[in-house]
Amino acid sequence: MEADEQASDALDAKKVPITILACGLAIAATGYWWKGGDVDRWFMDARFLYGEPWRPVSSSFLHANLLHIVFNLYWTWIFGTYIETRYGSARTLGLFLFLASAASLGEFLFLRGGVGLSGVGYGYFGFLWALRSRTPDVDKVLRKETVALFVGWFFLCIVLTYTGAMKVANFAHGFGCLAGLLAGAAAASQDARRAAFAGGTAAFAAALLGLTVFARGAFNLDPDIGLDLMRIGYQRFKQNDFEGAVRFYKEALSLNPNKTDWWINLGGCYAQQHRDEEAQAAFRKAWEIDPSSKDAQEAASYFSKRAAAKAFEAKRFAEAAGHYREALTYEAGNPDLWYWLGLNLQFESRWGEAADAYKEAVRLNPGKDEWWVSLGGAYAKAERRDEALAAYRKAYDLDPAKEQTRVGATYYLKIDAAKAWIEKRYEEAERLLREILAIEPDKAAFWNNLGGCLEQLKRPADAAAAYQKAADLEPGNAAFKASAERTRKEAGLPDPPPLPQAPQP
Repeated sequence: MEADEQASDALDAKKVPITILACGLAIAATGYWWKGGDVDRWFMDARFLYGEPWRPVSSSFLHANLLHIVFNLYWTWIFGTYIETRYGSARTLGLFLFLASAASLGEFLFLRGGVGLSGVGYGYFGFLWALRSRTPDVDKVLRKETVALFVGWFFLCIVLTYTGAMKVANFAHGFGCLAGLLAGAAAASQDARRAAFAGGTAAFAAALLGLTVFARGAFNLDPDIGLDLMRIGYQRFKQNDFEGAVRFYKEALSLNPNKTDWWINLGGCYAQQHRDEEAQAAFRKAWEIDPSSKDAQEAASYFSKRAAAKAFEAKRFAEAAGHYREALTYEAGNPDLWYWLGLNLQFESRWGEAADAYKEAVRLNPGKDEWWVSLGGAYAKAERRDEALAAYRKAYDLDPAKEQTRVGATYYLKIDAAKAWIEKRYEEAERLLREILAIEPDKAAFWNNLGGCLEQLKRPADAAAAYQKAADLEPGNAAFKASAERTRKEAGLPDPPPLPQAPQP
C-alpha cells in the first residue's frame, strides 16, 4: 500500500507545473544572486508602488543561504504538490501569488521587504490546516510532527530575531499563514460560509495593501524606514532627475523625519534646483536634529548667509538681519556675522541691538578699528555716551593715522569742550581741548580755541604759544597771527623766529 501511495505521488508530481516552476525559479534566481548577479529588480521595496508591482512576488524566489533555500524548497514542494494535484494549477497559481504577496506586504508593512518562500510555505501550512476537517487526507502532508515543526519554528524564529542570533522575516511567516488560513477556510466551506470567507479574504488583501500604501509609517517598526525610498531618490539624483529625487526624499522623510543625512540630501537636491529657501529649511532641519553634524552646520550656515546677502542687496535689512541671526545659531563665534548683523540693524535704526551686535563682533575680533567706529556710532545713536567715547578711543588707539578714527575719538570731546567754554568752565575746557589736540594736533582752529581759553585763565604766555601754533598751521589766517602777537606783548615775550623758507628751485 505504501509503495502504491509513493507511485501515486510520483505520478501526481507530473501534474504540478506551478510548483515545479516556483521551485525552479527559486533555484535559478538564488543561484544567479549567489554568483554576483544583479537581482536588484527582484527585491521587495517601495518601488513596487512606482511601476514595479512584481516585487512582492519576485522577492520570494531569492534566498539568503543554503539552509534557507533547502527548507523552503522542501516544504513548497511537499505542500504545493498536494494542493496543486487537488485544486489544479490555475487555482494553485492564484493561491501562490496571493500568499507570496500577503507575506511580502506584511513584512514590508512592519519592517522591510524580506526574501524567501517561507511566507508561501507558512501560507500553504495555514491553508492545509483550514482544510483538515473537510479533507481527511490532508494528514498525509500535515502530520502532527509537521504541525509541531511549523509552530515551533515560528516561535523559535521570533526568539532568534529578538536575540540577534539570526534575522528572520517573522511577519512574512505570520501574514502568510493568516492569508492561507483565510483562503483555506473559504475553500473548505460551502455556500454562504464560503462567500463570507471569500469576502473576508478579499477584505484582508485590500486592507493589507491599503495599510502598506497609505499608513505604513504608523505601523512600521524599522528604525530605518524609508531607506529604500532614499536609495531610489539617490539614484534619481545621480541621473540628474532632481525633481524625482526630491519626491522620493520627501516621501522617505515623511516616514522617518529624524534622519539628519536624509535632510542634507534633500537640501542638496533643492540646491541643485536653485530652490534656496527650501534648501535652507532642509539644512536647518538637519542641524536641529543633530547640532553636532558638521555637514548640516556648514550647509545651513551657507544658505543662511546667502539669503542674508540677497536680502541686503535688495535693501531688505530687517530680513537680512533675520538671516544673519539664523546663521549665528550655526556659527556663534564668527565675528563677521555679528558685524553684518549690526550693520543691518543699524540700517533699520535699531541702535541698541546694533550696538550689542557690534560689541560681540569686536569682542571676537578686537583688531578692526572700523568695527570700533561702528560700535561707537551705534552707542552714540543709542545715547550711551561713555560707551561711545570708549569705543571711539579704542578705534583711535588701533589706527591713529586714520581720519575716521580721529573724528570719532574727538566727537564727544568737541561737544563737551564747546559746552564748557559757553558755561565759562575754562579749566575743563582747557583739559578737553588738550585731549582733542593730542589726537588731532594739526587742527589750527582748536589751537586757537585753546589760546582763547588760556587767556581767560590769565595765562598769556601759554595763550601766546597756542595762538602761535594756530598761526603756524594756517599762516594765511590774519586773526590767528594777530592773537599771537597781542598775547606775546601782554606776556612780554619776544617775537618767534621766522618759519624756514622753502628752497628756491
